[in-house]
Amino acid sequence: MIYWFAPPPDSKSGLAIYARDLLPFLREHSEAEWVQAGAAVPPGVRRIYNLGNHPDNAPILERAMSEPDTVLLHDANLHHAALALEHPEAAFEDSGRALRLRERGAWLGPYEALDPALAPVLKRQHLVLVHSAYAREILRMHGVSVPIEIIPMGVAVPDISVMKDASSLGLFGHIGTNRRIDEILDGVRALRKRLPDLILKAVGAAVPEALSAAPGVIVLQGLSDDEFLKELARTTVFLNLRYPVMGETSLTTLQAMALGTVCAVLDLGSYAELPYASVLKIRPYEEWTGPVAALLGETEKRRAMETAARAWVRERHTPAAWAKAVWEALCGLPS
Repeated sequence: MIYWFAPPPDSKSGLAIYARDLLPFLREHSEAEWVQAGAAVPPGVRRIYNLGNHPDNAPILERAMSEPDTVLLHDANLHHAALALEHPEAAFEDSGRALRLRERGAWLGPYEALDPALAPVLKRQHLVLVHSAYAREILRMHGVSVPIEIIPMGVAVPDISVMKDASSLGLFGHIGTNRRIDEILDGVRALRKRLPDLILKAVGAAVPEALSAAPGVIVLQGLSDDEFLKELARTTVFLNLRYPVMGETSLTTLQAMALGTVCAVLDLGSYAELPYASVLKIRPYEEWTGPVAALLGETEKRRAMETAARAWVRERHTPAAWAKAVWEALCGLPS
């Protein structure tokens, strides 16, 4: 029996929906029950703690600290979840410095990477599951010596038949500070001088104000899951030029690839592990507009990349492949 700890379905954390959709596939290998962080469970049963970097994950983080077993790690930085704990210092390696800086209003990207609020809890677990070699190396760098297994990220997308936009770029999902909004807008303005019909779509629950007022930008909010995926499938090139990267594997990027949308990514972190035939990789500090403009003008090359991306994700990252990998990792643990 597996007890599956995840945020409640009404959580603002996207992990809640992801965990809900994958659980049926795990049940093909074992009995599994979705439980909330405070639920009573019998002693000696297997626990899987889904952990992501959202305050709604704090109760699960606390339970994993007190009753260690298996953590399925969705972000290699948990500072937002940790800061929602009653005693957040327990999640930081250097708790005094981390919290002093936070209380003084300083929370810098490089510092988050150096103290990502996960080593103390992960060092107690029997097993940690991650989605990339990059994430595993981050954990090893922070002294996490317990078994770490790399598993696929289960991606389930429907077959969607929509017409591709003639020329569109897209920002999808949580459009945070590391999505380089100012650089994206500068680049779009430059591209529209050569490609006046080019549009940038900003699609997500919360869209930065700078995007809402920019020319050539279409903001779409409040879409259903189906509408979100259809818009992703229509888009010509999905921009995911995150910097800094924090160890994440992007579900939205894999969804876009599965739908046959070319993704432009920085050749960093887990994105560097994606196949060159399937994504457009931008070298760090390279101007992104040149490679993207070239791809927009090369229809045959783009079609080949769309086909390769769809095939790669649907072969390697199916929910069935994910469930099989999770089960095999659990079977490798001593009972």
